[in-house]
Amino acid sequence: MRSTTIVGTCLALMIFPGVIGGAGVVRAASAGDETKGRDGGPMVAPTIEEASAGTKVKNAARGKSFDERAAAFGGYTWVTRPNRDAVMAFTFPVEIAQVAVKPGQKVKAGDLLVRARDTEATASLEVQRVRADNDAPVRNAKASLEMAKIRFEAAERAKSGNAMNPQEYDERRLGLAAAEAALANALASQKEEQQKLAQLQEQVQRYRIEARFDGILDMVTAEPGQAVDLQQPIIRLVNIDPLWADVPTSTEETLKLKLGEGSAAWVLLDVPEEMGGAEVMRARVLSVAPVTDAAGSRRVRVEIDNPKQIPAGTRVQVRFTQPSESEMMGGAKPTGANVPVKETGVEKPVSEQRESAAATTGAGASPR
Repeated sequence: MRSTTIVGTCLALMIFPGVIGGAGVVRAASAGDETKGRDGGPMVAPTIEEASAGTKVKNAARGKSFDERAAAFGGYTWVTRPNRDAVMAFTFPVEIAQVAVKPGQKVKAGDLLVRARDTEATASLEVQRVRADNDAPVRNAKASLEMAKIRFEAAERAKSGNAMNPQEYDERRLGLAAAEAALANALASQKEEQQKLAQLQEQVQRYRIEARFDGILDMVTAEPGQAVDLQQPIIRLVNIDPLWADVPTSTEETLKLKLGEGSAAWVLLDVPEEMGGAEVMRARVLSVAPVTDAAGSRRVRVEIDNPKQIPAGTRVQVRFTQPSESEMMGGAKPTGANVPVKETGVEKPVSEQRESAAATTGAGASPR
């Protein structure tokens, strides 16, 4: 049976010489062995050389420390930080009434985090709301003004016919002016009450700590019934997608490469094997400091997409020129026979890479 299989394979190679690449490596030619790639098209099986190269890369990266990988990758070593980081506290001494969250919880902007005892402030707010909504003084002033206008118009008609003495006419004229002033005063008082309502609403809001942005709670130290002092930190909220790294970069390099907002950067994250291991990702420059420090460096802020929620504070190796294949192989954990660079978190499908490689190999192949 084995001899029959070998003979059949040899005959297939003689009949279909096109499956032999320029390097003399046989690819899978059976339609039944074809699989679908992530892009929906057929995925070309890796060659023996590609599979062997991928194994060598994995073996080379396995067991290496981040320092060893970073040395091969080159660039600058720094640590990541959240793109938003807020430590929150009450601006006056309070007693904690409610803690609505816990450390590690994800929250949305506007979510309630902690509420202080606000019974007295809430009661004052409701009283003021009634006053602000009361428009009876304004309606009364409007009615008085309308009556004063009617009386004054009648006085003018009577005066034109010499049927009213000047003193009574002046009384009605002044009565109209007083009614107009009373309406203006009522409107001003109503506006004042509404302003007081808004002020009390802001005061009651100070008894609540709400999330200012989407993020994850890093610290929650408050407990119900606890008395906290002025500006005592009780909540820390961070956002770690994307991550930031403020990298001290040689001024000479920033000028040579003309780094600025939108410039490309490549990073190697010190990620534990449990989260996929170190990988090379393409990042972007957000800003470059306009001032050089005493060490001849400028702060370059780099933004790194972080869909895996890698913790902030992770070490990162940053460079601003595209690394070579050998630098990437020595500094990152490969994900296949080739080592793709992720551009803003999006990786080119492996099937496209292999199809491109297959087209190149086929162009240089010639039938024997």
